[in-house]
Amino acid sequence: MSIYNSKKSKIFILFPDGVGLRNFAFTQFKEIGEQQGFDITYWNNTVFSLEKELGYPELKIESTRIHPKTPVINHARKRVELSLSRKRTKDNVYPTYRFPLRWNSIKNIAKSSFVKFHETFSATPKGWKRLMDDMNAAERSTQRYQEVKAQLEEHRPDLVFAPLNEQHKL
Repeated sequence: MSIYNSKKSKIFILFPDGVGLRNFAFTQFKEIGEQQGFDITYWNNTVFSLEKELGYPELKIESTRIHPKTPVINHARKRVELSLSRKRTKDNVYPTYRFPLRWNSIKNIAKSSFVKFHETFSATPKGWKRLMDDMNAAERSTQRYQEVKAQLEEHRPDLVFAPLNEQHKL
């Protein structure tokens, strides 16, 4: 967006954790963006209030609970991706990135069995897609998803910038 355009582009900066706060809220990012003609709103999923502490416009994400199935499906997805990468590149470095599964309780046995099953039988592009579809469907059923979707529909940002790390899904 050019600063000569009369309509400011609305940009949401998603903060899933304190790392995003450090990298964006405590820098000159907002001031530089506003100088460039952007309307910046922080989409805040942290306990830190940007509005109260720094005077920055924020939209809070109140619901923080992900679907209970998401972490185990995500673990299986990562293992399938490592397996697919190993098959594609024929590089044996990929198995070294697998963390050991836990087998020390009934709950962990169930989770590890699920992951091992998918690592063995879903290590195809189609299997990976099925895992992604399952994870997305689970997340779409949560209150968190409904809240976030409603916020997007209400505010209609032109761009959502999500500086996410590997552990966060939204």
